[in-house]
Amino acid sequence: MRRYLWLRIGIVLVAILGSLTYLYPPPGIREYLYGPGSGLARKGGLLPPTLNLGLDLQGGIHLVLGVDVDKVLESQVERAAADLRGSLEKKGIGVARLRARAPWRSSSSWRRPSPGTTPSPC
Repeated sequence: MRRYLWLRIGIVLVAILGSLTYLYPPPGIREYLYGPGSGLARKGGLLPPTLNLGLDLQGGIHLVLGVDVDKVLESQVERAAADLRGSLEKKGIGVARLRARAPWRSSSSWRRPSPGTTPSPC
């Protein structure tokens, strides 16, 4: 457990000192990091003088997502009608017309099977 304890303490101390030097650089290191001159906005340094803020920090964007409920209901009814038509025709029941009048109602008309086919039991 105490193996390499001083090495671990040394790594933590170097990380802390590096962070403090970056946050509060002394005058000699400040010129090396940000370039010569008294202001931080000079070119030629190791680090950029300013940070580019993303949209979230600049004030953000306003995005509104919406769902067209009528279209969703219409597509669900059409899908259910297609499934119903397929399952009825699989059982030998012919469907002449199947249409939706409203999202909660549908109308259908039936036709008799051809004379040579026998409907399968339900």
